[in-house]
Amino acid sequence: MKRKIYIIGLLLELLLFFIVLLKKYYILSSTILIVFILSFLFFLYKLYKNRVKFNYFKRFKKLDIKKVSVVIPNYNYANYIEKRIDSVLNQTYPIYELIILDDCSKDKSVEIIENKIKQIKVDKPNVKVKFIKNKINSGNVFIQWKKAFEESTGDYLWIAEADDLCSKYFLNVAMQGFENAAVVLSYTESKGINSNGKIVNHDFRFWADLYHIRLWNKDFIIDGKEFLDKSLSINNSIVNASAVIFKKISKINFNKIFKDTMKYKLSGDWYFYSKYLLYGYISYSVDSLNYHRVHENSVTNSTDKLTKFNEIISVQNSIDKDIIISDKSRKLRKIFNDNF
Repeated sequence: MKRKIYIIGLLLELLLFFIVLLKKYYILSSTILIVFILSFLFFLYKLYKNRVKFNYFKRFKKLDIKKVSVVIPNYNYANYIEKRIDSVLNQTYPIYELIILDDCSKDKSVEIIENKIKQIKVDKPNVKVKFIKNKINSGNVFIQWKKAFEESTGDYLWIAEADDLCSKYFLNVAMQGFENAAVVLSYTESKGINSNGKIVNHDFRFWADLYHIRLWNKDFIIDGKEFLDKSLSINNSIVNASAVIFKKISKINFNKIFKDTMKYKLSGDWYFYSKYLLYGYISYSVDSLNYHRVHENSVTNSTDKLTKFNEIISVQNSIDKDIIISDKSRKLRKIFNDNF
């Protein structure tokens, strides 16, 4: 909004310059021109200062290939599932296996997936594909997450939600975070797309960085507990699970974590991240390579405010039990909760 107002101001200055020039008030027109030039240079400076730097070289960087399992949980996304599968298979970084979970869909999802798998076996015979169909709907997306960890055999796991999409460079960039052996979770920035695939947000930093701590203005790798303090102790700044790659860690008690995760209707992902990051570092790339589909009638939008707020408080309290929260983060949390 501020940028639009500034642009309108520049255009008005330019218009005034031409009007005064036509009237042959040369001294006044020269003054207006100097003001316009100074204003324009200041505008360029602000753009440069606040820009997000994208390292496009990262998209093409060659990496040692690790075993990445991709799990696509699906429920009634017949309109999106085929393109989602294609977006996974078209990655420049090869995947180790593809597992599709269907939670007893009522639309044509199963038929579309089965036909797609037949095509994959012909076009990409080297890709391991598994299709698991629930006979009864699980009633909780995090039950499908648990199954993703149980069924996948790779060393890394990407839970690619069925209605989302991504750039073909997503996995190549996200996996670079794991070049640091301490990293257990790596994610990229996301774009927002609507039901028709049109971009509605070029990134979600407006949500992640609500209080302008500027952490997300550049790539970072930091200790998971530090990220919990600076960010997740306040709100869920990892806006979309499809943007996340997990390093599978044998010492984590997944049964315990998922037992608690499945208590949440909305915030289970936030809770799960908070427990996972106790075991290592987190990596982030500013490049918006994940495409998060934003639905007007999503579960988040249709859930009552009290339920949302209670889940927020629950996750925050859980994080309090795991780490010491700084005074600054506590103040920001209070602002967040008061404004909810």
